[in-house]
Amino acid sequence: MIYVDKTAFIAEMIDSGKRIFFLSRPRRFGKSLTVSTLESLFLGRKELFRGLRVESRLDEEEFGPRPVIRLDMSKLTTTQGVEGFEKSLCLSTAIAAKSLGIELPSDYSSNDLFNLLLINCYEKYNSSAAILIDEYDSPVTKLSDKPDEADFVRKILREYYMQIKANDDLLSFVFVTGITKFVRGGLYSVFNNPSDISLRPEYGAITGFTLEEIERCYDEQLKEAALINKKPLKTLLDDINNFYNGFCFDGTTYVYNPYSTLLFLDTKMFDNFWFDSGTSGQLISYLNENNLTFEQFRGAEIDRAKILSPKWDGDEDPEIYLYQAGYLSLRPGPSDYEFRLDYPNTEVKMSISRLLVESFLGSDKNARTMRYNVVSALSNSDPSLLVNEINILLSALPGEHYKIEKRNEGFYCSKIFILFYILGLDPLAEKSGNLGVADFIINFGGRSWIIEVKMSPDEKHNIILANAALKQIKEKNYAGAYRDTVRLGLVIEDEKRAVTWWECEGGSKKNGGEN
Repeated sequence: MIYVDKTAFIAEMIDSGKRIFFLSRPRRFGKSLTVSTLESLFLGRKELFRGLRVESRLDEEEFGPRPVIRLDMSKLTTTQGVEGFEKSLCLSTAIAAKSLGIELPSDYSSNDLFNLLLINCYEKYNSSAAILIDEYDSPVTKLSDKPDEADFVRKILREYYMQIKANDDLLSFVFVTGITKFVRGGLYSVFNNPSDISLRPEYGAITGFTLEEIERCYDEQLKEAALINKKPLKTLLDDINNFYNGFCFDGTTYVYNPYSTLLFLDTKMFDNFWFDSGTSGQLISYLNENNLTFEQFRGAEIDRAKILSPKWDGDEDPEIYLYQAGYLSLRPGPSDYEFRLDYPNTEVKMSISRLLVESFLGSDKNARTMRYNVVSALSNSDPSLLVNEINILLSALPGEHYKIEKRNEGFYCSKIFILFYILGLDPLAEKSGNLGVADFIINFGGRSWIIEVKMSPDEKHNIILANAALKQIKEKNYAGAYRDTVRLGLVIEDEKRAVTWWECEGGSKKNGGEN
């Protein structure tokens, strides 16, 4: 096994003199492994730390062994009502106690059991304990579509976590991870002023891989992947960077998704591991209910305070929701108090595009059919089939998407853009050439599709605009940098919200028949 050494960040926490820490990261980002590393450290398993940055510190008192109470809140039952959740929390507490050789009564509430565990632990070991709580918010986020149940669960957890504050003098170290930060509702505040390291630059790479770590630790796997993919090592690293890098939690430090990167190094194949690892149905519902679009958050400015203290009271801002879920990441902002937002990388852009299309089309089956047809259209140079699939997407968009003050070509381009992205085609939107900017360029199967979109006020202008689109492609030399090209002009009638005319390679057709 290869362990990418993150123990320097643990030493940073311990040396800070603070005792209670909170770390927010998306799923599949190494939060649980960080908890496991802390657990092994405080249990005194020195053999696991040979050769690691923290090894020389293990004999110091601050790094020494102590009783450890570890709780994984993602394992709690939330499908059997509030009573089922309470029983699950009681059982989890009893299991944690048993691992310490402590027996707890069976007829107490979860918060009373936790209180007894903390007291009995101190009395049994005559030592302050370390508490490690993984995914502290998981039970509440699982019930985001059931607000009443979520509120009851939040209250139960609040009483439970309050025991940490009540027994503060019995504890030496507390580490809490989660996806969200429930500032309102009191769930987060009960941890007695934790040090939130989520946005701190010194902890920007506490989870995730840096490029230096990948090159140093996985040199053998990278060379093998380069051979299998028939690419120079530098080109392979550039591709890995585009596909899996780009996550940023402090505005300056960029890290690779560890889950996806490790799966790539194992399979040696580029794939959308992020989406396939299990996308929440709640996220699809959220996208649907809020009529979100692919482009609306790119480059959006957001206050640092909004990231640090989100609402999470049923009326959260969409950009916060998507940031916490890992679909948006931070970029440097115009000031020290602001960030910009963007999708981290190609993998995530593919995932959000796929989610949006599935939310429009109603099922994954419909989305798969569309993907198959678009690939067939590009493979067989069949513009008619491609136009048909574009129109299916445009007709599937909820009416709310069209309720904007002024629709223009850019509006329709953004909708078509996500169709290409779900296929992993990495469309080049607004691609600059030596004489102008093309709406779309799609490179597929050794052929480049040069696509120009025009919006028509009515049917009378369709032919003129179709000719203008192809003429623009030619005069602006959009195809000049490509050898084998298909040049396609699309005309969209705004009133019909569909491609009603298209022209390709000098021949024209009305959608549905010959001209």
